[in-house]
Parts: sequence; C-alpha cells; structure tokens
Amino acid sequence: MQGSPFRTLHEPEGGWRTVAAQGVAVAALSALATFTIFAFLIPQMDPECSSNGTGSRVCPLPEARNPALIGILEVRWPPADGWEGLGITVAVLSVFAALGISIFLSMDDPWSSIGGAPHTVGLQAALAGTGLALVAAGIGYVRPIVALALAGAGLLALLLAALTYRRFVRTVRRRHVEHQRRRQLREHGTRVIADVLDVSWRPGAGTSEREIFEVTARPRGTTQVVTALPGVPRSDAPVIDGTVDVCADGEHDHPTGINVVMDADPDSVRDPDFEQRYPDLSRS
Repeated sequence: MQGSPFRTLHEPEGGWRTVAAQGVAVAALSALATFTIFAFLIPQMDPECSSNGTGSRVCPLPEARNPALIGILEVRWPPADGWEGLGITVAVLSVFAALGISIFLSMDDPWSSIGGAPHTVGLQAALAGTGLALVAAGIGYVRPIVALALAGAGLLALLLAALTYRRFVRTVRRRHVEHQRRRQLREHGTRVIADVLDVSWRPGAGTSEREIFEVTARPRGTTQVVTALPGVPRSDAPVIDGTVDVCADGEHDHPTGINVVMDADPDSVRDPDFEQRYPDLSRS
C-alpha cells in the first residue's frame, strides 16, 4: 500500500477500489444536491411569491419576486427560470440516492474481519461532498456576506469530515490491535473453565448475530476474579452459576486493556428465558 492515501489503514475486504467508489458516489450525489439547492433553487426563493395562485415559494418569473430578496440572493450563476421542477427533482433524487448509498456504506463493514470499524464512512463522504458544494455555490453569490457565509459553512463541513475521518482511522487501528490481542490469547493463552459470578447485557453494543455481555467470572482453581466483554449468540448468553471459557497468558496490565478473552462454554447451562431477557433489538 506504499504511496496510498489510505496507507494508515489496513486494506478492507473487497479492496480500496470498492470502498472508494462508494464513497465518491455519496460525495458526488451530496454535492450535486447541495449545489442545485444553493446555486439555483434558493436564489429564487420568495415567501411572498404567489404568482401561480398556489402560494408557491419558488417564483417562476423574476418580475414576481421581491426586489429586496433578489438583491440579497443575487447570483452570477445562469438563471434557472423555467427549470425549477427539474432542479427540485435533481435535488430530491440526489439526496435520496446519497442517503441510500451512505446508509449501505456505513452499515457494511469491510473491516469486520480485522476488528471492525465505526459506521461513519457514509457520513464522512456526505460531509465532504456537501462542504465542497457549499464553497462552490458561495462563490456565485454577489453579496460578499452571503458568499462568505456559504463558504464558511462549507469549510466547516469539510473540517468535520476531516475530523471524523481522523477519528475513524484511530478507531480502526485500535480495534485491529485489540483484535490481534484477542487472537493471540486464543491461540497461545491458557484456556480454563471459569464460574460466572455476574452478567450484564449491553443492549445495542453487539450485532443481530452476537450480543455483548459484561461478564465477571472466577477461573476454577484460583481466587482471581476476571471481567471481560464476550460477544456470543443470544442463545449462548452467559448465566450466573454457569461457566465460560477463559483464555489468559498471565499478563495483567496489557496496553490494550485486554488481559483475558471469554467465550461461551459449550458444556455450560443455558438461560431458558434468553429470548425474553435479551430481545433482538434489530427486529424492533
């Protein structure tokens, strides 16, 4: 990945081309919708306009608009007279298309096999596209105060996109290191059976397939008490007085904060009321 702008991240499943294509699509659609609204539709907005008899807020004829508002919203862009319907259609379709791809891009996690990533990729792309469009649209406004306001809003959106991306990178790195630590413990640690002392469900922290629980257990043959956050299917939810598998390597102060790994013990008793106690929130 030498020379890649994404060299600080591990390559996602499917490669960078797929993720980049989806991100560019979200950014482009967001930019198209934003630019259409601010460069062509807003300059024709007039709350007092009712030239078509329906109280429309987009005046189709320049002479029907409030001269004061025309002065404030005057732009250098070519007038969109007669194309308002097309502009609105383009804006609406672009927004919905951007939202759809953004949601898919955010929910689809191509880094799941190496620890996972936060669901913010779509948001980053949308912020970047919106920011660029606001800056570009602002250039076309005649009034400096309006131009500067739009450009400032665009730069703020770009800054938020950059900060969100920076946090995204740091989170992916951290989760990958934690993933490596868990794998190391499972492959090279000592596996023992531990008696469960306490169980606390963390609703919303897991997925539809694996729920996250905070479990406190005591490995058999020791007086030590350990706490971890195993992710297991709801049907395998740990239960007090049941057991879990614990993997440890004797290190008690690892930089990742992960000193043990817990997994469901196939021979442990199960909670017969797990469906009522731990409902599937993804279906609600």
